[in-house]
Amino acid sequence: TWFVYNKHWNTVVKDNQTEIYFSLFQPAIKDIIQMQLTGMPLDMEQVLKTKVMLKADQSKALQSIQEHSFVQGFTNQLKIEWVDKRNAELKVKRVTAIDCSLKFNPNSGPQVQRLLYEELELPVLDYTKQSKAPSVSGDTIEKLKIHASNEIILDLLDQLLKFKAVDKIISTFIPPMESALQGPDGGYYLFGNFNLGGTVSGRLSSSSPNLQNLPATGSKYAKAIKNCFRAPPGYLMIGLDFASLEDRISALTTKDKNKLKVYTDGYDGHSLRAYAYFKDHMPDIDPTSVESINSIAEKYGQFRQDSKMPTFALTYQGTSHTLMLKGGFSRKAAKNIEESYHTLYKESDDWIADKLNTASQTGYITAAFGLRVRTPLLHQVIRGNKATPHEASAEGRTAGNALGQSWCLLNSRASAEFMQKVRKSEYATKIRPIAHIHDAQYYIIPNDLNILAYVNKHLVKAVEWQEHPDIKHDIVKLGGNLAIFHPSWAKEIELPNNADAKAIQQTIADHYAKENKSNQSS
Repeated sequence: TWFVYNKHWNTVVKDNQTEIYFSLFQPAIKDIIQMQLTGMPLDMEQVLKTKVMLKADQSKALQSIQEHSFVQGFTNQLKIEWVDKRNAELKVKRVTAIDCSLKFNPNSGPQVQRLLYEELELPVLDYTKQSKAPSVSGDTIEKLKIHASNEIILDLLDQLLKFKAVDKIISTFIPPMESALQGPDGGYYLFGNFNLGGTVSGRLSSSSPNLQNLPATGSKYAKAIKNCFRAPPGYLMIGLDFASLEDRISALTTKDKNKLKVYTDGYDGHSLRAYAYFKDHMPDIDPTSVESINSIAEKYGQFRQDSKMPTFALTYQGTSHTLMLKGGFSRKAAKNIEESYHTLYKESDDWIADKLNTASQTGYITAAFGLRVRTPLLHQVIRGNKATPHEASAEGRTAGNALGQSWCLLNSRASAEFMQKVRKSEYATKIRPIAHIHDAQYYIIPNDLNILAYVNKHLVKAVEWQEHPDIKHDIVKLGGNLAIFHPSWAKEIELPNNADAKAIQQTIADHYAKENKSNQSS
């Protein structure tokens, strides 16, 4: 620590990083230590049930792959090669394919490479970073689907993706969950690591296991994994997720009128973008009317859904090529969507371009709270022409993304403000942070309405902070709603902001009354 201090402190001072260090990074250390000491509460019985379910899905996916006609032909070829090699090693005894127990292994990189690129003759789209071998990652296989020449190949790619999805969860999360330690209350706790400044943008990263990489909502296994996280008896697991933080931050920082009007005029953002991309299919929509644009959600729901993937890709420096590979769009459609996106958000593009042009001169961009993200490669090249090295362009994309993603530091800032207040209150030992995941934070507290009301008041107030001049606005506000996760993280009860104990009790009662009515009708 002293070595790092002596080596870098003068640079911290010179680069004006002392304020963010003292106001954000130092206070966050206490919360990180407490999260790592508390752990995330697990229901071990549910973990074991989930493992059985995942293993069954894994076996089913593996069987489907091994029974596939292309894989069986490829496996026979592998057996022939094994026989030839083995007989070449033997002096007298001979072996045949019957002696070979070899089966296709979807976890074998070399086998999957040969199957995809030699047997199926699919194009090599990506390479691994270290060995530069053809990639067989899930993302690459997803891209390859657009190049499948028939339904049989497409089915095989889908089976491989199903296997990879379940296998990743079994190998990444189940072992640390099974190894969770039992606490003095009899419950089990998963202890992950949170790394301060662990990303380029300054926000927290996580490791051993990577809790930031838990299956996202929409994933087949998201609910199953979240169902394993339950508060111990007598406690509640609660959390607050910033509402559309990155979208709001992008609108606030870039001052792009088409991003701001989602919040100032009441436009549905997905519908607004759907019209920009697919307006030729919506002749009855009036682009000047909020009501007409928002009606797209009902009238043209599929186009609204189809707009989400391109928006995400293009927001993070993707291109029409990305839309073709990952979204399956034709070249013409992808080009049209890309052009429409950049026309819609020209002000944002110009803002980011201006920041990167400055970075090419200074060697850094200034992200949230004055955090410097260094761009040494951009500083050495002329940006934005055909001669710009790929590595410099990639650094520019990373820096551009950090302009928005760095504002996830607001999550750490809000937690620090809230926990500093908690540690001076009567609830100092009762409100315990357990995790920060992207722009959400989670706690366990005693099952006490007064404590819940305290959190609902003071944590909500902390996340509504936006005094920094870069994000201040009279209309567009930051915030979020506290939620109770009961009986597990997979189910939530959202609470009204600042509701007192009585109002919270009524919200909970209404939630379960509605749920019981729904269960009875179904």
